[in-house]
Amino acid sequence: MGIKEYQDRKQAERNKEKTRQDEISSGKIEPIKTDYNLEKGEKVYATFSARKMGQVSQTITHKQGVGGRAGCGCCLLGPLGALLGGATAPSKSRDTQVNGTLDTGVMVFTNKRFLFVGKGSLVGLIYDKVLSTEFNKTFTGTNLVVKYPEMVSGEYYSLSGEDSKIAELWYQGITKNKSHNK
Repeated sequence: MGIKEYQDRKQAERNKEKTRQDEISSGKIEPIKTDYNLEKGEKVYATFSARKMGQVSQTITHKQGVGGRAGCGCCLLGPLGALLGGATAPSKSRDTQVNGTLDTGVMVFTNKRFLFVGKGSLVGLIYDKVLSTEFNKTFTGTNLVVKYPEMVSGEYYSLSGEDSKIAELWYQGITKNKSHNK
């Protein structure tokens, strides 16, 4: 294959993807088949691998005065004394909150709601009851921040997969065309 043929093929792929994205944003999308138990009349339009993120507790432990005790032990008993002296240093622990993974699963965009199906949780967020949505693109996908009354501290969903970078486009296309919601 020559350079011209390669460039033409790449341009055709870009044009096809642009057309597909234009159709998604305008709401010209077809539901996909799934095995999920949905409400009557509910249809699935997009699925993404997802992680439910939020505040998790973490205990941090560190030793205090290791150097002084190791030095003293080294003076008294040599290298073995340094090891023993450092090991006897007191530990101090503190609890802290950090962002971490709460659950892993799939984020489903239906005609009525966001649906997170995790290993240990199930969250259904009806579009009309969501306070706000924010889509932040990342290197590997998109972070979806859905604000709703019962959300936990720092909660958001990290989406990945083939179409995750255009998750906002999917959401806009699904919610724009209210005929999907019937």
